[in-house]
Amino acid sequence: MDVAKNYFVTRGQKSKHVLVVFPGIISFCVCYYHGPVTSDRGLDLIRWMLQLVGLTLLYMGTRSDVVSFGVISTVFLSHVIRSSGILMGVIKMMPRNW
Repeated sequence: MDVAKNYFVTRGQKSKHVLVVFPGIISFCVCYYHGPVTSDRGLDLIRWMLQLVGLTLLYMGTRSDVVSFGVISTVFLSHVIRSSGILMGVIKMMPRNW
């Protein structure tokens, strides 16, 4: 109990973590009540949102804007190449007898 008391004394009563934890608990309860998302459209929206959050965290997690842009570009291009099948087309065009 002392840990929680010390936390609120040092951080103040208005904590930014409440803005993340409270909606997370509410969304967990709603998903638990209604069951898992089964529609393809809903799964795509969740996947895109998670990817957007991940790219934002990548951008905000580095000091240099140039480095973060390079990392995000590499991640984006690898995703495009992997999902479009360009790499498999290039591999099929290569001669088999190396």
